Amino acid sequence: LDLFAQDHSRTNPYQVLDRIGQAMSVIEGEYYSVIDQNQLAEGALKGLAGALDPHSQYFTARSANIFRGDTNGEFGGIGVEVEFVEGAVVIINPIEGSPAARAGILSGDKIITVNDQPLHHKKPQELVEIMRGKPGTVVRLSVRQAGDNKLKIHNLKREIIKVTSVKSALLHDQVLYLRIKAFQAGTTLELVTEIAKARERLNSQGEVPQGVILDLRNNPGGLVREAKGVANEFLSSGVIFSTRHRQRTVKITTANSAGSWTTGALVLLLNEYSASAAELVAGALKDQQRATLVGARSFGKGSVQTLIPLSDGAAFKLTTALYFTPSGRSIQAEGIQPHLIVDPGYQTGAQSLIVRESDLEGHIEQGSIKAVKPERPGSTSNEKSFTKNRVSPPTNELLHLGVARIIPVDPETGPDEALKVAYRIIRALPAQNLLLNPNSQ
Repeated sequence: LDLFAQDHSRTNPYQVLDRIGQAMSVIEGEYYSVIDQNQLAEGALKGLAGALDPHSQYFTARSANIFRGDTNGEFGGIGVEVEFVEGAVVIINPIEGSPAARAGILSGDKIITVNDQPLHHKKPQELVEIMRGKPGTVVRLSVRQAGDNKLKIHNLKREIIKVTSVKSALLHDQVLYLRIKAFQAGTTLELVTEIAKARERLNSQGEVPQGVILDLRNNPGGLVREAKGVANEFLSSGVIFSTRHRQRTVKITTANSAGSWTTGALVLLLNEYSASAAELVAGALKDQQRATLVGARSFGKGSVQTLIPLSDGAAFKLTTALYFTPSGRSIQAEGIQPHLIVDPGYQTGAQSLIVRESDLEGHIEQGSIKAVKPERPGSTSNEKSFTKNRVSPPTNELLHLGVARIIPVDPETGPDEALKVAYRIIRALPAQNLLLNPNSQ
C-alpha cells in the first residue's frame, strides 16, 4: 500500500472511516477485557500520524505540554539530563541549582527506578513523562552511584526548571567556544550575550577574540526561528534557507547586516547527531562560505514540523514542508557534509550504532514527498577526510558521543578530537599538523 500515491480515485474516505468505526466496535465488544474508549481513540490517532513519516506525531494534552516545555526551555521537573547506555539510564549532568543537584546526584550515576517503576524497556519519551510533572509534587528515584556502586533513594520535589541552551568558554589565544545544545526560546539572545561578554572581558585586557568555534554536535534541533536568528548573527546578507510545500517554494529566509560576528574566523562543529535546525545553520554557513565545517556528516532531517492544536489540549506535530540550503540543496536524508571529517576515536570491531534519517523506516526521500523504506546512501563527497572506520560512538567519563563533557581551556590537552582540529584551524596551524590519526600516541 502506497500511502503517498497521488491517484485516490478508487478510495472512498467514508468507507475507510466506516471500517475504523467497525474495528473500534469489534474491539469494544470482543476484546478479552473491557477497553477504555478514550485509550482506543488515542491509539487510532497515534497510528494515523505514524503512517505518515518518522517525525509526524500525535500528542496527548500531556505530551503536547512536555513538547512545549522542551522548546521553551522551562518545565516542571527535577533537573537532570540523561542518556541511555546499554539499557541503563545514566545521568549526563544535573542542572545547576536543581533538586537533583542539591540532592547530590552526579554525572555518571544511574537511575534504576522512578516511582518504584523499573526502567528497562522504557522509551526516552516515556521516561520524560514519568519524571516531569506539576511543581511541588514528589518523584521517587533509586540511583546507583558512580564509583562506589551504592544504591540510594531520593524523594525529590519537582520545581520549575529553566534550561540554558548556550554554553561558552574562552580558550587559549582568545578563541571563543560556543556550544548550542538545542534551539529553544531565547537561544539567539543567549548567544549574543555570550559573545558580548567575551568581547568585554578581552577588551578589558586590551585584546579581541581571534575566532569563534560554534559547536552544534549532538544538537537535535528545535525552534526554526532561533536557528534563523543564530545564522543571522554570523551572516551579513544572503539566503539562510528556503522551504517548499508540495514542490513549491513557500518561503525564503534571508539574513540582515546586524549580526554580532559577521566577519572573523569561524569554525562550525557538527556530527551524526546534529539534526534539523542545527543542519539549517550548518548548511547556511557552509553555502555562504562563512565557516569551515569540521566533524561528521549530519543526521539528515530536512523536514518542517508544525504543531497544530486539536481539541482538549491535544495536538498534531505534522510534517508540512521540506528545507533547502541557500544553494537549493535538500538536507532531507542526506545531511550536511563537513569540509573536514574527523574521527573522534570510534571503537573498532563492533557493529555500527549510528542511525541517520535515511535509516528510519518511512523516511521522506530526499527531494520528494514520497515516504520510502530504509536505505543508507553512500557518500559521494570528495571532501577531505580525517576519519577511520567508525563503528561505535565514543562515550565515557570524558566524552559524550565524542564531545568533551568539560571543555579544556587548551583543547590540545583534552580528549575531544574534532575540537582540537577546529582550534588548530582558528590558530592557523599548518595543514600537516592537523589530526591524521586520532588513536596515535
